[in-house]
Order: sequence, then structure tokens, then C-alpha cells
Amino acid sequence: MKARILFLRWSLVVSLTVVGLVIAAVLGWFELMYRLDVTKLSVAILVVFAAATVWCGLLTWRLETGLEVIRGPENRSKLFREVDGNAEHGWFAAGICEKLGLTGTVFGFVIMLIGGFSGFQSTDPAATQQLLERLSTGMSTAFITTLVGVICSILLSIQYHLLARAVERYKP
Repeated sequence: MKARILFLRWSLVVSLTVVGLVIAAVLGWFELMYRLDVTKLSVAILVVFAAATVWCGLLTWRLETGLEVIRGPENRSKLFREVDGNAEHGWFAAGICEKLGLTGTVFGFVIMLIGGFSGFQSTDPAATQQLLERLSTGMSTAFITTLVGVICSILLSIQYHLLARAVERYKP
């Protein structure tokens, strides 16, 4: 049956994602991300991403096995409604990843502005060095969380788009 390809497509997307994650780990990007993001929102984004990815895999598997086993238009319609309704959680997670990334951006700028300029004396070279360190802490938090949030949101959107297209394709 053509439905066999559904889970394989999801597996391909996840496999490519895992390869990317392994490359990032080997290059030390996760350690750098963890060190530079003082809010640790990027870790929360990755947890939401992992959970939503597993959920998409379960829904894809449910759709694929349901198409093989379930007969009759009424039962299949129920399957499609179930999968489509549960996929909404994945789209919500993709939005949450993006919004957490933007929240980290705001926190980073707040850290940069509030923590950076309090007690600054422009004639002291040591104070200037400390100012630059605090500014870079806020800036790195802003950029890291934005990057992680956007990438995770894009990857989740791809997964749930494939699932939504499969539901549309196999609906009676």
C-alpha cells in the first residue's frame, strides 16, 4: 500500500535531523549553546522539539497502520479526524519553539541593556572591559535562543506539513 511511505518519510526527516545534531555535537555547538545562553531557554526549546518530533512519529505510525487495518469510510474518517486533531498539538509546539526563541531574544536584550550599563564609568578601562563582557552575554543569549527557536520551529513545521499532506492525500 502507498501508505507505507508515510513513516519512512518521517524517518528520513528525523534521520537527517539526527545527523545534523550529531555534527553539531561533534563541533561542540551544544556546549557552546549551553554556556552562552544564560536563560537556558534553548534547552527548553530542544525539549519541546524532541517531544513534538516523537509525537509526530506516533501520529504518522498511527495513520499508516490505521490505513492498513481500518476498513470502511466511516472508520477511516474517524482515523483522519483523530490524527488531524492530534496534529494540532505539533503545530502548537512549532509555534512555542518560535515564541520561546523570541522570548530569549527579549531576555538577552534586557540582560544586555540593564546589566550592561549599570555603574559604567567611561574613563576606567576595567569597567569598559566588564561592560563589553555583559553586553556580549546578553547578545549571545539573544542570538542563540533565536537561532535554536527558529530552526526547531522550521523542522517541526516540515514534519507536521508532511503529516497534514498525508491526511489530505488519503482522505476518502
